[in-house]
Amino acid sequence: MITNESEYDRVAPLMNKLAVIPEDRITPEQERLLELLTLLIETYDEEHYQIPDAATHEIIQLLMQERGGAQQRSGAGAPAAVG
Repeated sequence: MITNESEYDRVAPLMNKLAVIPEDRITPEQERLLELLTLLIETYDEEHYQIPDAATHEIIQLLMQERGGAQQRSGAGAPAAVG
């Protein structure tokens, strides 16, 4: 059980390291450890970082705002210059 941020900060990098091992190279022991660490981290996150429920239209609106901001910053969606 992860009980504080310090433990979380030690466990998360190990989980991330295991998560990028290709399926054909990960050992059964590593795979089981990855499953365990994932469960521990998910449990800690659920207990300490609860995400409030939101209505579907609020989620869509937020995603559209974020995408619009990203497009404005990158220039995406702007008409091409005609030369």
